[in-house]
Amino acid sequence: MFCYTYTNGQLQIRTVAANYKAQSGEAVSVNSLTLDQLRAAFPQYALDEGVKNFIANVKALLAQGDLTNKRICEAISLGSNSWNKKDIVDWVNYQRALRALLSVAIDPAKLPTIPTKPAYPAGT
Repeated sequence: MFCYTYTNGQLQIRTVAANYKAQSGEAVSVNSLTLDQLRAAFPQYALDEGVKNFIANVKALLAQGDLTNKRICEAISLGSNSWNKKDIVDWVNYQRALRALLSVAIDPAKLPTIPTKPAYPAGT
């Protein structure tokens, strides 16, 4: 559920639990608007099309890496590979870098660089 809060002269939009209680000095207006309706009402909070595409691309790269992650785990559990081999470390660092891109605010005018995909780990 979304709520609008007005605290110290600032309007905020938050996602809150249905049983949210106002804090001291906070005026709350709960509305059953959908996310699309909120974006239309507050276009400054809508995601830029370039940012949406960037996020979709990063999520697709992470999804494509799932099978590789499973193969790495299988190879290590079977003893045919180890976590400290350079190609596996490179792959793990690549996946971490992709996830990190999804956890920061993105400036539409300066999209981050997507890390280069490393070679497929040998023996997986």
